[in-house]
Amino acid sequence: METEKISMVVMNWLRPEVLQNDILPNMVKYELLDEIIISHGREDTYFEFDNPKIVNRKDWGDINEYYGLSRRFLASSEAKNDIILMIDDDEYPTEDAVKRLYEKYKKNPKRMYGPFGQNLRNGNYNYHMRFGEVCVLITKCTMFNKELCWQ
Repeated sequence: METEKISMVVMNWLRPEVLQNDILPNMVKYELLDEIIISHGREDTYFEFDNPKIVNRKDWGDINEYYGLSRRFLASSEAKNDIILMIDDDEYPTEDAVKRLYEKYKKNPKRMYGPFGQNLRNGNYNYHMRFGEVCVLITKCTMFNKELCWQ
């Protein structure tokens, strides 16, 4: 089976220096990623990163006001690849972690996958049961098929 390429989406809001200095210099080298979409939510934190994989979206103003955190799903829905890796700008996966998520994804592309989640215990979120099979996925780092954006 041929390896598919992945589009990554990350929002830029308050930590542009983390994106510029830590996340992007490393993740542009990841073999599976051939597109990295930065959804810039504020004009005052906008920057451009010189790499052919980078797509800058100026998602401030009305787009941010209307979509808020959902703008990352809007950006994902317009990615060139069907497989999306969505990350937050305060923690990002290693290349090996992306490969492991991709292997899980290939087994069932109708699900969302990520390393962080929560389960319920007695009707309440249990913050001590966060890994493995969980009922709520935390979207800090998530791999999914683009078609799920509209759901």
